[in-house]
Amino acid sequence: MRKFIFLFGILIIQECNAQNGISAGINFHVERISWSSGAGYSYNDGSYNPLNTKVSFEGIYNTELVAFGTGISFFNEEYSKRQFYNTDLYPIVYKSKYIGILLNVHLNFSRKKNSFFFAFNNEFVISTFAQRIFNGSPGIETKILELESATYNRWVASFGIGYKLNVGGKVYLKALPYYSVNGSKEAILSEEPGFYKLGGSLGLFRVF
Repeated sequence: MRKFIFLFGILIIQECNAQNGISAGINFHVERISWSSGAGYSYNDGSYNPLNTKVSFEGIYNTELVAFGTGISFFNEEYSKRQFYNTDLYPIVYKSKYIGILLNVHLNFSRKKNSFFFAFNNEFVISTFAQRIFNGSPGIETKILELESATYNRWVASFGIGYKLNVGGKVYLKALPYYSVNGSKEAILSEEPGFYKLGGSLGLFRVF
């Protein structure tokens, strides 16, 4: 194990001393909840798998085979949940806004400008707004709970195989389908976000 760590460290040092550069760009994401670690039957069929969009800005340190990135993302989520077993009447509705802090690693499969790469991305998610609406049934008033201040919500790990394409000069286009899981989570308004997601991103980057 020590030999493996030593050899891996030498590889990283060699790559950092090879041709490298700094790049920056923007990614547009589309994500759909694929599965929940909670009781899946409790979610409305129409709102359990909502399609969410995300935008992220990223700065990257590139070598020929390895890239290290950091950045920030912004996205919203909205979904509903049944209050009563086996009925979609009077659902509980969740709305939330998030900021994510990114720490990403990409491994290129080739030294060529155009190549496939493996991405392992980490996102530390902070909820800046959350609202939980209990829709009132007959004789019961609707109740609304809201988050009082920004708070840490979850750590998300995602991975996938993407492709980067040089579209001219120092400008690159990057496409990445990915799958994400929660590495850890903290309840917001008594709700734990046990979501697993399928997603895809399209990014535009420039190397400096």
